[in-house]
Amino acid sequence: MPTPLDIYDDLHDLRSQLRQEFGAGAANDDMRHCVAACIAAKRYGTGISRLAGVVNELEGLILDIRFRQTGAFQPSDLRRNEQGIDASRQAASESECRENCKKKRCPPEEPMFF
Repeated sequence: MPTPLDIYDDLHDLRSQLRQEFGAGAANDDMRHCVAACIAAKRYGTGISRLAGVVNELEGLILDIRFRQTGAFQPSDLRRNEQGIDASRQAASESECRENCKKKRCPPEEPMFF
């Protein structure tokens, strides 16, 4: 069983890989979040995937507040993470996450309710 540090390292590497694959800009942010959450759910379960997504956004919020960065925290990213978790339920393997996330894309302006 992987340790929390192993999971953190693995998901950090995954985030870097997806930034290279999709680009770091806002245009593909929804796909990066969806695919990352889907793959994390396939590897570690939906609970860990959800927790990792929330922690990532909290880290972004701290960066925004502490260093006055703009955009590190995006509440809509939490919705994209949930789409990825949902996509993982229809994915037989990690390799299906990208295609499932393409099917689940929604416009950025879609309202989000918690």
